[in-house]
Amino acid sequence: TIMLLNILYALIGGGMSLGLMGLSFWLFNKKTDFSLNNELRNGNIAVSLVLLGIFIGIGLSTGLVIGLGLN
Repeated sequence: TIMLLNILYALIGGGMSLGLMGLSFWLFNKKTDFSLNNELRNGNIAVSLVLLGIFIGIGLSTGLVIGLGLN
């Protein structure tokens, strides 16, 4: 039962972090005065690097949640 709880904890943590990635993209898109989708389509590297930093930070926290959840 403890193994199932650990897997459930890791799945919930992974789902929450994916939700946070979507929320951070949405908030960043709302707070800036330009459209992220249009800028990414036009090849704006600065916007893509900012989003990359956001997603890497949330991905690191996801790894910690899953790693500690399965430990």
